[in-house]
Amino acid sequence: MKVISHFLILTILSFGKIGYWENDKKILQENNFTNEIVIRADIKPKSKHDILLKENYFSQPKNRKFKKIIFSAEYIIAVAIILLISIYLILIKRRKTIIVKKFPLNIRLGGIVDISAIEQRLEKSKHLFAMKIPKELKGYITAIGVIKLDDDIDIYNLYVSENLDSKEHIFILRMEFMNGNISFVKMLTKYEKIEPTASEWELWLDGDENNYPKLGGLTFVLEPNILYKRIWNKGVNEVVRTKYIEKIMTDDNELDTLNIISLYGRALDENEIEYLFISNIEDAELNNFIRIDIGIGIKNGELSIL
Repeated sequence: MKVISHFLILTILSFGKIGYWENDKKILQENNFTNEIVIRADIKPKSKHDILLKENYFSQPKNRKFKKIIFSAEYIIAVAIILLISIYLILIKRRKTIIVKKFPLNIRLGGIVDISAIEQRLEKSKHLFAMKIPKELKGYITAIGVIKLDDDIDIYNLYVSENLDSKEHIFILRMEFMNGNISFVKMLTKYEKIEPTASEWELWLDGDENNYPKLGGLTFVLEPNILYKRIWNKGVNEVVRTKYIEKIMTDDNELDTLNIISLYGRALDENEIEYLFISNIEDAELNNFIRIDIGIGIKNGELSIL
């Protein structure tokens, strides 16, 4: 493509007439190798006075001024052609960036997620949940977050909204794949977004001499007094968290967010676990904040993607 562009530019330059000097109307072109002025081979002189043999550039009269640019019809046509080609290439490039990528299980922007099958579970344990139960269990995929943890683990966050035009999601469906197969699916709702002060950031990320940091420590207490235990490496007496980039795609955009995250959980009863994600997120606009998402696991037969 670069070769084509250079060819078109050279074509334009060869079609256009460079200009003339105000005093003697001589058609000039500078020879870059010898600093000499030579006549253009494709321009016919109007009179013998218009013929300029090789002269040194510095020997030209000081009062000569370059008056104006003369464009030929060929020049204008060439400019029009290259502008049309440039517009075409820009449109092709934009089209390529918004092509919906292929995801497993018919995941796609505009698709429908239906988890209505968990309604009975939610009703049964609603008095135990700390999470905010979504008002709808069926909605449209308006954004897809792609996370590549390593060669064999991929995560897709499906941001589900009530309608296609809504930018607010009612829940996130977090689908974890290992070697191309589903290993776990969680439904999450946003519990809280926190913008810590400078001193509060230290407690979230570094802790103090008596306490582990809130993000990645052994336990996390959700007010008023709900205790969650870290699930990742729960037997390890140290800070455990992971860092990754989430590429979030919508119909008209693609943005990266930087995430530092740790996973916690608590048993509600013998059959139900409530999960809590703590994330330190830096978004595409460089906003830095803490987000807490809480949710439950989705079992076989409880999820439909249409």
